[in-house]
Order: sequence, then C-alpha cells, then structure tokens
Amino acid sequence: MRPFRSIRFRRGLVFLFDLVTIGVAFVGAFLLRFDFNIPADHMLNLTQGLPWIYLIQASVFIWLGLYRGLWAFASIRDLFVIIRGVFLGVTLSLAGMAMMYHRLVGWPRSVFLLDGVLLIIILGGGRFTYRFLREVVWTHRNQQKRTLVIGAGQSANLIAREFCSRPELSARIIGFLDDNPKLKGFRIQGAPVLGNLDQLPHFLEKYHAHEVIIAIPSLPGARLKKILATTRTLGVPCRICPPIRDVLLGRVQLNQLREVRVEDLLRRDVLKVDDSGLEESFSGRRILVTGAGGSIGSELCRQILKYNPRSLVMYERSEFNLYRFEQELKRSNSTPLANLTDLSFVVGDILDETRLSEIFRKYSPEIVLHAAAFKHVPLMEENIYEALRNNVLGTYRLFKCSAENGVKDFILISTDKAVRPTSIMGATKRMAELVAHSLAARYPIRSTAVRFGNVLDSEGSVLPLFREQISQGGPVTVTHPEITRYFMTIPEASLLVLQASILGRGGEIFLLDMGEPVLIRELAEEMIKLSGLEPYHDIDILFTGLRKGEKLYEELLIDLTHAQRTSHPKIMASTQEHLATLPQDWESELLSFSTASTLLDEGFLVGWIKAWVPEYLIGMSGSEAGAGVEGDLENEEAPSPSMTESSTYLH
Repeated sequence: MRPFRSIRFRRGLVFLFDLVTIGVAFVGAFLLRFDFNIPADHMLNLTQGLPWIYLIQASVFIWLGLYRGLWAFASIRDLFVIIRGVFLGVTLSLAGMAMMYHRLVGWPRSVFLLDGVLLIIILGGGRFTYRFLREVVWTHRNQQKRTLVIGAGQSANLIAREFCSRPELSARIIGFLDDNPKLKGFRIQGAPVLGNLDQLPHFLEKYHAHEVIIAIPSLPGARLKKILATTRTLGVPCRICPPIRDVLLGRVQLNQLREVRVEDLLRRDVLKVDDSGLEESFSGRRILVTGAGGSIGSELCRQILKYNPRSLVMYERSEFNLYRFEQELKRSNSTPLANLTDLSFVVGDILDETRLSEIFRKYSPEIVLHAAAFKHVPLMEENIYEALRNNVLGTYRLFKCSAENGVKDFILISTDKAVRPTSIMGATKRMAELVAHSLAARYPIRSTAVRFGNVLDSEGSVLPLFREQISQGGPVTVTHPEITRYFMTIPEASLLVLQASILGRGGEIFLLDMGEPVLIRELAEEMIKLSGLEPYHDIDILFTGLRKGEKLYEELLIDLTHAQRTSHPKIMASTQEHLATLPQDWESELLSFSTASTLLDEGFLVGWIKAWVPEYLIGMSGSEAGAGVEGDLENEEAPSPSMTESSTYLH
C-alpha cells in the first residue's frame, strides 16, 4: 500500500493538524481578548505559556484517543470526545499555568475560555468539513463521468455551458481536443483545450475518461471512424451532439446526445452550395414538389423553405406521409421562415390528369421538382405494369401539364439504376428521362434530370432493414459478399439536386458525386459493432444471393468520357445520353398503354421496355451485369415487339 494511503500516515497528518490548531487557538484567544493588539507584558505570557499549552493539551488528546477514529467517518460521538478532550486539556492547562505562574497573576483568565471555544470550533469543524467534502463534494466529483470533448467550437462551448449549469447530468468535462493549434492552452468554461484529435488515445488513458462526446456534427466520416475505433479499443463510450442548426432552430435539445450511427461514418466533407444563387432562384417563386411525403421529396421541401419561396405546393399520393410531414412542419421552429411562404399540402396522384390540371390552374407553379416514383427494385420486378404507369406515364402526364401551364423549370429526380439498367425500376426511370427530354423539345421549358445513388436511411433502404434485423438478434442478410453501393445523406442529396437545378440550361442529366462506393458487407459489420455486438459471433451475416434485377455495383453514367465538370465540384453534367432517340410513335404507344388492360402480358411489357431502352440488360443477374456488357446477350433478351405490334397489342 502506498504511503499516503496508510492509516499511520493519515493519523500523523491529523496529529499535525491538531498541533497547529493548539497553537492557533491559544494565539487567537490572546488576539481576541486584546482586540488584536496584544500589550508587551501579555506577549511575554503568550510566548512563555505556549510550550506548556502544547505539551498538556497534546498529551490529553493522545490519551483520550482522538486519533483512533477516521475523519472520513467523523460523527457526533467524535464531537463529544473532542469537547471532553478540550475541556480536560484547557482545565489542566489552566491548573498547570496557575501553579507555575503564581496563580496566574497578570494573566487574563478569559484567554483560557476563548482558547477552549476556538479549539472545539477548529478541531470539530475541521473533521466535519473533511467528511462533508469527501462525501458530498469529492465523491460527487468522482462519480461524475469524466468527459473528453472532440472539438472546441460553438457546439463544444454550448455543451460545456450545459454541463456546468445542469449538475444532474453528472458529467465533468476534463478537456477538449481540436485540430486548430491556435486553440491549445485556451479554456472553455474552465476546461482546457488539451491538444489535437490524433492525441485522443493519450488523453483517454491519462485522464481515465469515462466517455467521449463529439462536438463537431459535420466531422467527416473517415475521421469519425478513426475516433470510434480508438474509443472502441479502449472501451470508452462515444456519443455525438446534434447539428447546431437543429439546436438553434429548436428541433432538438443540446443535451440530446446520441450514439454514433453508421450514416455518420459514411458522412463526407461539409457540402458547400451557392446560397446566393439558390436564394435568387427560389425566393419569391411558386414551387411544386411531387412525392413530397417521401424521403427525398420532404427534404427538398425543407431545403426550399430556407430560401423563402412565395408558395410551396406539396403533392403526395400517400395521405399518411403527407399528414406526417405537415405535422412536422407545424412543430418545427423553422415555420417562422415558412410564414413567408404559402404552404399547401395536396393529396393527389401524378396519374390523375384532372387533379393535376386543377392544381396547376389553382397554384400556377413556376418550378416543378418531380420526386414521385416507385423505387423498390425487387418489388418492381413483380409489378412491371405499375412501374411503367407510375414512373413513365406519370412523368409524361406531369410534364405535359407543367409545360402547358407555364412552368419554367422541370427537374426530374432520377437514379444511378437508370444506367445500363438490369431492373424494371432502373429501366422505367431511364424511360422517364427520355420522355421528359423529348417533350422538352416542344415547349419553352427548361428540363433537367439529376441522378444519384442510394440515400442513407430513406424509406425502403438497407439501413432500416439492418437495424431491424440486428434488434431481432439477426441474422443480417446481405445479397452478395462483394456487392457495393454509392451512398449519400438525404440532406446532401437534396441540396445537390437544388444546386444542379440552377446550373442547368436545359437537356442535361446531372450526376452527383457519390464519393467512393461502400461495400455492403462492411456496412453490415459496422452496424453490428455500433450496436455493441460482434459480427459473425453475436450476430451472423447471411449472404442470400443477388435478387432479380440487382447489380453487383452501380454506375452513374453510360459513357464517362461525355461527363463534364460544372461550376460545383460535386456535380457533373452530360448531354450526350439524351441523344438516344425514342421510337417515332412513342407517344401514341404511351397513350395506348394508359388505357390498356392491367392484365397485359409481362413478356410483352418487358419487350416494349427493351424497344425504348436497348441497353436494358434483360434477364441478366447482377453479377453478370457488373462484369461487363461485351458478351452476347441475344439469348437472354425477350423479343422486342415492333412499333406496329406494340400499338396493336396496347389497343
């Protein structure tokens, strides 16, 4: 046992404290007696009597066992022992001094009374003060979670203030880490900036931190992953604060820290957009968004509202999704911005021409963002007719209605699955691109399409499925060990769509920079780890095989040589892909399809799609599509009907 932990050492400290107290009390008694101005003759009494006082009172205290108890457990019983010791010590001191100094001639007797009072106050007070500090102050401090904060900016300052003002959080910030070297040594709410993020392992071990809080909500995923690997290795929990914008807007509370999620790890550098350009394009304009209750559509609306449009029409087929979004906007503190905007929540179907005409006449939108679509790949393989109706015919009717009612800009939300499609969903979205481009040649309307890959945590995406499977104890199902996908957050995708919309001159397909593709197997492994479990041990990963129409990897462009950089570093543009031509009588075929029976033969429908989209890889597995398109695919294709046969069949 270390020396400062030994009982003997602690008792020695207590004895030393009492010795000091004896002297302080005796001198203090003289000072009080003479109003802090001791005469010379009484100063002589003080100096002559002090050694005897030390000898008598210290002996009494030892004899009575004042040093057998521990200050940590000082009690009323100990106080009585002190009072008895002081009474006996002062009495013996008075008697002894009277014998030595001829009945204390010239000595003020009140000094001994004051000496006793001061001894009780200091000896008892010292012991009970120590116990109070140990049990209340120091123990509480030790029970607080020692917290290390990543970041030393505005979010970190707000977190520090929150912790200081709310002791019930039981957290104490021991320091901050930030990569800005100029901040080192500065203090935030009393806690120092210790160093940079690379020193995290050192400071976690040095201060025995209980948790790490990341106060940089926009920290790139690569840095976040490194931090998480360190905290996981050292067994230290890690949480992240909400975006400061959401806090300031009242959407969340600052103390609503959450666990790090997999979408945080996939986050990229902070997205920069041309706010002034977006403000100029959307401020005071009348805007309509289809699919406004969906993941992308609702986020587009949220972003658009920041730029104060004159009116925003949210058009959605799902009553529940639209209601949910309406309630969100009403609860959100962003609605003061929306007070400048006339908000309309409209239930309607893009296939309903009458409803569309009514809405366009009533609200006269100038800009249309078309996000309504069927997007689930395997499901659309079994529902080809509905995929064609919603994704192709719906786009046709919406575009026609937009163009005929004075819409200036039409933005089609497309997908990377439209590139060399192997799925019905991808093929129908490619058809929608071609339809919009073909119609745009007839009308004074600027038409653009924006392609991007998978959106994190969107409805029907892989993340909610993985979370559900993990919560149920697994297994987590992945189609193929080598399958990859591009991922982007919903806000990032939506902002880039808006940014692309102001870059277009008409006729472009914009391609969003999706970063590096993500291996889905590694994504599943990381989600299991974030749940505090071990992949393949606590939760198994089951490879089920590629589904019909599913690719091993996705593409954004058929021919990368035709992609051109735009003024925004994360947006490319292509006009070459629109050079593909539809059959001469494509519009009459589509109109015939609009009145055709829902019992049309699926083989015929697939052949019809192939006639419009020759690059559609019918019947190929995802692994074959991923390997290339150079082989002979003739035996895999359904027969493509001639235009005459198509029209006849549809009628």
